[in-house]
Amino acid sequence: MIHVRNPYFPTMQDRVVQPTSKGQITIPKEWRKKFPTSNFLIKPGETKLEIIPVYIDELTKEDIIFDAERDNQGKGVSPEELITLMRKAGHG
Repeated sequence: MIHVRNPYFPTMQDRVVQPTSKGQITIPKEWRKKFPTSNFLIKPGETKLEIIPVYIDELTKEDIIFDAERDNQGKGVSPEELITLMRKAGHG
C-alpha cells in the first residue's frame, strides 16, 4: 500500500478555521503565543496564504511605510490610499 500525503489535508497540529461574517479568520491563541509579537504579515500565494510574524521593534523608520498614529491621527486608510502613499514613498 502506498500512502500519499495530501498537502492540503490537515494534520494533528493543523487547524481548519472558518471566516467570520466579515471574512476574518482567527489565529489560534496557542500559535500566537509562540511569537513575541502581535503583528503578522499575510502573503497570498497561488494556492495558499503565508502568515509571517513581524517584529515591529526591529524595523527601521525607513521600513515603516505607513503608521496610522503618525500619519493619519490614528485612523486607518483604504487600500487605494495606502497604494498612493506607497507610490509617494517609492515602494510601488
